[in-house]
Amino acid sequence: MEWPKNILDAFDAALKIVPAEGVDKWTVLRTLLDEATRRAVAAGRGRPHQGRARSAHSLHPAWLGHQRGINGLARQLGLDGSVWGEAVDAFHSYVEENAEEVFAAFEGQGKVYGHDVGFG
Repeated sequence: MEWPKNILDAFDAALKIVPAEGVDKWTVLRTLLDEATRRAVAAGRGRPHQGRARSAHSLHPAWLGHQRGINGLARQLGLDGSVWGEAVDAFHSYVEENAEEVFAAFEGQGKVYGHDVGFG
């Protein structure tokens, strides 16, 4: 999905990213947001009115400790707690305000949470 610049910038400020060789940080960020949204879509069973409620758990800091959480696109990923909340709030607000469009973009791509925190 094409995420708005303010969302990408917020997560750029909130995350310390060392991309894998040949990967740029924007690819890492987009992948992280896409995967989080797939999980929100699955949790909301594809119902856009569940957008904010279901996106609330889709960006959990525990993901950051797992390289597989972004399909091996980063060698290192950490968070800056001082601005992490602002980035997550921006994500939730965007999903809520654009739920129809966001859920449509990920229709049929929902990923359920398993016991494994990773996505890969």
